[in-house]
Amino acid sequence: MTGTATVRQPDGGPGGNVIHDTYVIQGVIGSGSGGIVYKAWHRRLQKYVVLKKMKVSRSSIAENRRETDILKRLRHSYLPGVIDFIDVNGEVFTVMDFIEGQSLAEVIKSGRRFTQEQTVTYGGQLLEALVYLHGQRPPVLHGDIKPANIMLTPEGNICLIDFNISGYLTDNSVLVKGYTQGYAAPEQIYAVQNAIRTGGHVAPGSFDERADLYSVGAVLFTLLTGYRPHPEWSRMQEVLENMQVSDGLITVLYRAMQPDPAQRYGSAAQMLEELRNYRKMERSYRQKVIRQRILLFSLLGAVLACIVITAGLLRMRRNAREKEYQGKLTELESIAESASGGRQEFEENYNHAMELYGECTDLYPDRLDPLVQMGRFLYLSKDYDTCIRLIRSDLVVPEGKPSDPKAYGEVCYLLGNACYETGDLEGAVQSYKRAADNTDSNPDFYRDYAIALAQSGDTEGAGRILDQAEQNGLRESQIALVRGEICARQGRYKDAVSNFDFCIENAEDDTDLLRACLLEEQVYEEMGITADNMLMAAQMLENARVRLPEDKKLPVLERLAQTYINLYDLTEIRSYAEQSISVFEQIIRSGWGSALTYSNIITMHQKIGNLGTAREYADRMAELWPEDYRTYKRLAFLEEAYQETLDAGVRDYSDYVDYYTKARDLFAEQGGTAGQDPEMGILEDIYRQLVDKGWI
Repeated sequence: MTGTATVRQPDGGPGGNVIHDTYVIQGVIGSGSGGIVYKAWHRRLQKYVVLKKMKVSRSSIAENRRETDILKRLRHSYLPGVIDFIDVNGEVFTVMDFIEGQSLAEVIKSGRRFTQEQTVTYGGQLLEALVYLHGQRPPVLHGDIKPANIMLTPEGNICLIDFNISGYLTDNSVLVKGYTQGYAAPEQIYAVQNAIRTGGHVAPGSFDERADLYSVGAVLFTLLTGYRPHPEWSRMQEVLENMQVSDGLITVLYRAMQPDPAQRYGSAAQMLEELRNYRKMERSYRQKVIRQRILLFSLLGAVLACIVITAGLLRMRRNAREKEYQGKLTELESIAESASGGRQEFEENYNHAMELYGECTDLYPDRLDPLVQMGRFLYLSKDYDTCIRLIRSDLVVPEGKPSDPKAYGEVCYLLGNACYETGDLEGAVQSYKRAADNTDSNPDFYRDYAIALAQSGDTEGAGRILDQAEQNGLRESQIALVRGEICARQGRYKDAVSNFDFCIENAEDDTDLLRACLLEEQVYEEMGITADNMLMAAQMLENARVRLPEDKKLPVLERLAQTYINLYDLTEIRSYAEQSISVFEQIIRSGWGSALTYSNIITMHQKIGNLGTAREYADRMAELWPEDYRTYKRLAFLEEAYQETLDAGVRDYSDYVDYYTKARDLFAEQGGTAGQDPEMGILEDIYRQLVDKGWI
């Protein structure tokens, strides 16, 4: 189906741009290797639908229509209905039913684990959908089965969404749609990678329905464990053999995830049959039958001997289980101890840490030590949001005294710290209170509880908690830290600075030193962003920069860089800009550089006229964050500044237009709104001025 796209505000119904005079766009709900996914309102059907804008070009209108016919005749309880397939000025969209609910990826990310029975139920529904898809003529492969593409509906069923059907018809060459590491079968990964190298198409027969069965096995593994399968079969084989789930279920996963497709199930129907009868394959089931037969013919003495042997075996098993648990917990603790906040290190260790955490909790679901260590890893890695979600989902608040008050208090303290870092003072206060209530001996809990109370405006309550903290052995420097924050919230800034300075000079702990510096810098800003205040803040932060160890410097460096930016903006003294650049360079060298870091260092180089160096950083930013609108925003500003250095007769703003358009489109796709980023408005003004002057 083809037509002319119209982009305007609709005259009725939900607001948004209009595609094909029918679909009122509500916003972007996802994107990936296959394309951008929009939620839209269908004017004629009066319901929400999903539009997926394909990134690949289509071969012909006839081919589109052939695929449309295949798509539209698919009807199954666990698949969305396919409504349309449209070609709008060369842009191809599939239109499907909008499915209410959460994706399994979102559910898993929240920390939820699924029982064996739930896993078998959802796995059975997935395989029923595949029996239907693979049974079409020609067979239809999904090609991208993963938790993010499986919706859990309000009714408690699953729905398999976003299938790349048009690219995976087995009687035709296959268009490259990408793959998802951990969930894609090895032969699919190889075929797609080879196609990318040789021309963009996957040869017919490179993979078949068994690739989907591998993906189902990988999804079931994630539902049971909470983490993505390891791409190396040797590692996965070891993990599968040691999973604390039914032997029969392990057998199903083991066969489904074989690297060699010939060793997997031959069909979705075959895998579905074995999954539904997994208990018949359990070793424990067979052993139970054998024991029952033996008991019919055994003498009492033999039975007693079996009982003794069984008791001994149980003790050995408990000891082996405890040894395995302690080994995994020690490894997880080691990963947490080494966390420094660097993004590369975090990404390298995250999957393994989650794997160890899942294994520990599978062995002993009621123990809190694994949650303490996983929470520490996330907090020290500065992934505060994930830390909050994990603890809130996995920590059970007891009705009375917790069975392990020390570990419970530590988990609550970590949750309080993460809430504090994200600005959730209410959550921080509640969590610190639980930590303090369950662990009287740790004065740090009272210190941070009092600071959070003060920052939330309850200085009287903060004073009471400070009194309790003093009784529990809070050090003099820590007392000054809390008093400084109470003074600051009361507007007594000189007293606040005096207390913070005392803490900085006498701090026995790096954490106390860091907190005192950050809180004092905040006081200087509240006193007013003047040159004198910023100079005092810079001097204090430079002192902390020297004293703090590498793994605790990042917050100080970020504040210090901003302080130098403030000084440059106030005075236009070049050395302040250069000092801010020096700090940003240290952040990048330490492995903490973010898109914002690069954006700031580019801006500062541009401000002092270093356009060449700014462009080098911008090119590096484009390599690291090719889908971030800020990358192209910076490139657009740089290009406009560069053209201004040229004679009027040789200026060419075509690159500026490209960068501006890319920034504008990505900003819109990522949910940006007017006023959210003032620089986007400046870019728009520049563009209009260039049009008015005839440059573009």
